[in-house]
Amino acid sequence: MDETFGTVAAEGDGCLILVVDDEPTSAAMTGKLLEYLGHQVITAGDGAAGLALYRQRHPSLVITDLMMPELDGAGLMARIKEDNPTIPVFIMTVVDSVEQAVGLIKSGADDYLIKPLSLEILGPRVEAALERLNLSRDVHELREAIAFAFNPSEGMVLGTSEAFLRVLSKIPHLARTDVSVLLYGESGTGKELVARAVHQASRRAEGPLITVSCANIPETLWEREFFGHVKGAFSDSGAGAPGLIEAASGGTLFLDEVGEIPLGMQAKLLRFLQEKEYRPVGSNQVRRADIRVVSASNRDLGQEVKAGRFRADLYYRLNVVPLTVPALRDRKEDIPHLATHFLRRYAEEFDKPVVGFSPLALQKLCDHSYPGNVRELENVVQQCIINARRTLVCAGDVPVGDPDLQEPAQFAAGLPPGEPAPRPGPPPEESQLGEPDLSVPYNDARKRAISRFELAYVSALLGEHEGNVSRAARAAGLPRKSLSRVMARHGLSAGPDGKGGRPGRPPKE
Repeated sequence: MDETFGTVAAEGDGCLILVVDDEPTSAAMTGKLLEYLGHQVITAGDGAAGLALYRQRHPSLVITDLMMPELDGAGLMARIKEDNPTIPVFIMTVVDSVEQAVGLIKSGADDYLIKPLSLEILGPRVEAALERLNLSRDVHELREAIAFAFNPSEGMVLGTSEAFLRVLSKIPHLARTDVSVLLYGESGTGKELVARAVHQASRRAEGPLITVSCANIPETLWEREFFGHVKGAFSDSGAGAPGLIEAASGGTLFLDEVGEIPLGMQAKLLRFLQEKEYRPVGSNQVRRADIRVVSASNRDLGQEVKAGRFRADLYYRLNVVPLTVPALRDRKEDIPHLATHFLRRYAEEFDKPVVGFSPLALQKLCDHSYPGNVRELENVVQQCIINARRTLVCAGDVPVGDPDLQEPAQFAAGLPPGEPAPRPGPPPEESQLGEPDLSVPYNDARKRAISRFELAYVSALLGEHEGNVSRAARAAGLPRKSLSRVMARHGLSAGPDGKGGRPGRPPKE
């Protein structure tokens, strides 16, 4: 648990609450009330002792008397809030003063209690404060999850759909422990990226992340691959070599398709996970390694245990925290984010000046079911870039979806709605994108060039921001009304499909 939010339910049932009061009888009575409510209580007899105990134990809530010698309740609250603004602090006093209560609340107190306290008053207020604390913690962890979900610098663009955030919201909390995580999901859903997010969020982030494709290791080489070998272990052993476990020491070992590990090796892996000790092949010397294991499987390992193909004891060791990564068809809201990320990556790699998708192209991408999940989407976007003859991927460039869904002739020509499309002729060369049309007067050529630019830029902009006009306008540095006028001029509306619809949903007619 992040200390920013205290130790909610840190030790046993209930929460840890600090009571600071220089009157022993009053402190004892408050403590008994809180214990009756199911919480753990620690007490201090003055402000200085209370501050020291707070820093040592990190309670979830502080209840302090106002009038105390030297460091009084208001001063203690200020010191605590300076260290941690989110922790609730209640002030107790024998004086029922509205003016004093308002002043303390304005200074940062979360509640104002009149002594002597009663169970009927204290109970609801403590529970409400702890509920607000838990909500703040959840919001904090969700923000961390979203940061993991969209972090191009780390290559971790995962998605921000509700289905995916349910998985990601668990990462910051479980990453702070070393418990084993087992990721379930179809092939290509991004399990390795989730494993990387767990590693990056953990205390092991500075250590290595070693990925093992268990399906690709020959059965006879398993022990050597995992545990390494020493000189003379076999005829061509050379000077010896470290194994994957030694390479991952201090970091995380990601076992992809863990169900492919042979039964004989499963027993040896289980022993290592239990003892944290292993012997390289050909060695009698026991070595230790400090690693965290994250596993993944596209099969139900529980069923594999019943079928006798996977050890039950190893399954329970790996399956401490199971997470299911949803298929892309169940989170189509993520397709625009992912497609844009892949477009930027591969447009640069392929050295093609493609900057975005047209609304219809994005609609075709969102309509596809993607049996190959994110890996298939990545492949489709590569094909889109190769097919594109303009700076914008058009519907005809997308190799999936409805083949009858094509851009109108005006869009292909970069003309405003209502202006007649050019007469059929030979296919334009790619160089026409940057060359003027000398067959028309200057003003007409200029108007058409500006129109092409506006249409390409605004379509890509809307695709980038999932059709959110306000965000798109801020990104472009334009007033919202100005962007709306350009959209109206080209027949575009909010929504990545250009017709007001959402990804994966039918467009509005």
